Amino acid sequence: MSETVDTKRGAGRKPIFSPDQGWSWVVLVAAFLSSVILDGIIFSFGVFKLEVVRYFDSNLGTVASTGAVLVAACDMSGIPRLT
Repeated sequence: MSETVDTKRGAGRKPIFSPDQGWSWVVLVAAFLSSVILDGIIFSFGVFKLEVVRYFDSNLGTVASTGAVLVAACDMSGIPRLT
């Protein structure tokens, strides 16, 4: 961080330092990847719906309600979707 900036009085130069030291990029990438994975789970739930019905010997309405609860919980928690 070798950039410098003039102070208000212009008498000297003050070095600019990054307060987060690059961790903001790590947080940004982690947040993006978690959103992508969560969206993948939500939007691919319909692909596995019939297999879940067969495996648990249930009806389609019950299995569909679990997908609806998943979407509702994510929406109420404030997790943004990438759609």
